[in-house]
Parts: sequence; C-alpha cells; structure tokens
Amino acid sequence: TKSEINICHNSADDSYKETSRKENTAVKFTIIGAMSLRKGIDVCCTAFAKLPEGSAELHVIGNTTDSAAPTYEQYKKYPNIFWHPAISDQIQKFETFREMDVFLVPSRDDCNPLVAIEAAMLGKPLIISSNVGTAYLIEEGKNGFITSTGNIDALSEKMLWMTKHADKLDQMGALSRKLFLQTSTNDVYEQNFINVINKVFPKNQKV
Repeated sequence: TKSEINICHNSADDSYKETSRKENTAVKFTIIGAMSLRKGIDVCCTAFAKLPEGSAELHVIGNTTDSAAPTYEQYKKYPNIFWHPAISDQIQKFETFREMDVFLVPSRDDCNPLVAIEAAMLGKPLIISSNVGTAYLIEEGKNGFITSTGNIDALSEKMLWMTKHADKLDQMGALSRKLFLQTSTNDVYEQNFINVINKVFPKNQKV
C-alpha cells in the first residue's frame, strides 16, 4: 500500500556561494542534462520561442541525443538560444550554473533529477513539470512553478512571468535555498535514511 512506501529524496553537496542577478539584463533560463525528448528539450525550446525577442536567453547545457537531434537542428541558430556541451569539471559546472537565473526541468518523466536539487542548493528559482519528482522543492508562485507535463503554453506563460518579474528572482531563489537546507542536504538524507531503516527494521525485531 501507499502507506508502506518509504522515500528518501536525493541530496546534493553544498557548493553555495551568494550571488545576485544583474539588473536590467535578459533573464537567463537553463535546461541541463543529456538532451532528449524524455527531458522535454522540444517543449522547452518551443516554449522559449514564444517569448518576446530579447527578453530572455535559453542556455542548453548537455550533449544532444538522437531523439533531440530534430529539435537541435530547428533551434541551433535561433536568437538567444545557446547550446553548450556537458560540463564534467565540477568547479566549472557550478561557476556556469551560478550565472543562470532560472532552472527549467520540463521532463516528460524524471523521478528525482539532481539538477533540480543543485538549483535549489545554489538559490535559484525553478520551473518543473508535474511528472518530475522534486515537487517538494517548489512552493508554487513563491520560488517557482509546476506546469503540466508537455504543456508548451503553460511553460511559456511561466517563463514570461519570470521575465516580467525579474526583480523578484533573487528573493525567490532565497526560498529555494531554504527548502534545500530543509530537505536535501547530505545530513538530511543521512537522517532520513536512518529513519527509514529504523521504521522498516525496528530495533527489537529479529531479521
């Protein structure tokens, strides 16, 4: 039964450094990972293309798989969409991540993406799809949004909202950081894991 399922949410190392976005600059959205249709790269690019030109940038960080090749061909020269290879060096990765304003996870299916946790750790707002398992990191409208999976118009609407309220992004990111500290540090994960073990195997139970 559902009550018998115990969940330990993922955690991330804490690489936080305080940053603030530059005023009067285009909002930088980013989608990160191995680009595929499962990750919703087609939804993301199409939603971005609906925004007023010059209001934002989209940074796609990660290698493109075969399923995403048509999307790449369609948008590789689109204004303000920038394609970056995967970043293996951790220091460089987080330096790049800190330059972004809003993290997008529009996946069609993603149980607990680490990038969403890392975004919250860095103090960044998020927009995720309803089929992504990190909804516990979102307080709707306060540090981000959850949109219906595959809904291009809904994603574009929330991205537009972010561009029109760019002055609120630092404040929203601060709440993301708070939620990370409450739910997703390595210490929290360790304690949650111990709690699950103790629940499943009580100390007086013989195994």
